[in-house]
Amino acid sequence: CTGFQIEQGSYSTSYIPTNGTTSTRNIEECEDSGNTDVFNDNEGVLFVEIGVEVDNGFISLNNGGTANRVSIYFNKTNKTIRPIISKNAVSQMDITYTSPTSISDNVKVALKYKENDFALWVNGVEVLTDSSGLTPIGLSRCDFSINGILPFYGKCKDLRYYDTVLTDAELQELTTL
Repeated sequence: CTGFQIEQGSYSTSYIPTNGTTSTRNIEECEDSGNTDVFNDNEGVLFVEIGVEVDNGFISLNNGGTANRVSIYFNKTNKTIRPIISKNAVSQMDITYTSPTSISDNVKVALKYKENDFALWVNGVEVLTDSSGLTPIGLSRCDFSINGILPFYGKCKDLRYYDTVLTDAELQELTTL
């Protein structure tokens, strides 16, 4: 039998070919992460379970630029999570939430977007809402940055996209630690 991997912990890790030396994976990239048929411009949810390692970084759904996006900005030092939704370069939601606890370890965040119905959920609690705004157009990709700017560095345990809004009960269950 060849090509097997033995795990030390109780969870699976990914294989990194090392050719007899030690190697650490430096960065993950999200290639071919969708197209306009995958992402719903009218409504959806971006969910991440992460631990932030470097001070500033974005995770976003976008159209290859910054004009139309659903993004979550993380600042480790200030313990802030900032949902930003833009349509045609006009901000629809841009509010900063300061976490009472560190976001360095494990935090579950969901950003719900639908016309006039935006919400940020963090660790099982709806922490921000905005009942006025339009949704972006042309969403076609998921990035660990915003157009290559301020890439997200950290532990990403889970990243999901839902092409329809979830109920409050579903968002609470999804984001509860």
